[in-house]
Amino acid sequence: MDLRLTEDELAFRAEVRAFVRDSLPASIREKTVAGRKLSKDDYVRWTRILAAVQDLRVELVRQAVESDVEWAEWSFTGTKADGSPFAMAGVVIVGVGDGVIRWARFYLEPVDDETGPVSPESTVAAAVSQHLGTS
Repeated sequence: MDLRLTEDELAFRAEVRAFVRDSLPASIREKTVAGRKLSKDDYVRWTRILAAVQDLRVELVRQAVESDVEWAEWSFTGTKADGSPFAMAGVVIVGVGDGVIRWARFYLEPVDDETGPVSPESTVAAAVSQHLGTS
């Protein structure tokens, strides 16, 4: 399996990093870098910044746990402030130890086609099927 990022994926990653770099308040950034706990106010502040998708719906599509690693497939849908549709889907993998998350990897990307968002579940299922050769 080729895990190298495509040019589009690299561009999207750069866009997300730039957004977080430019939008995450310094006080929250300092806490996360230092590994300190965020307060309720920190979460509320960041959530308001992310409120560009005001009707955001998040669905846990499926999950699996193996030893101290948890996999979760997520679907995010809604409407952007400009009225256009928003859809992202992907997998989050976390390592858990002593009852806390020790590390995490996020593999999320926009889901769309010429007609707008498509079912994240069907898109992910199709991609998995293609990679496994079961399509």
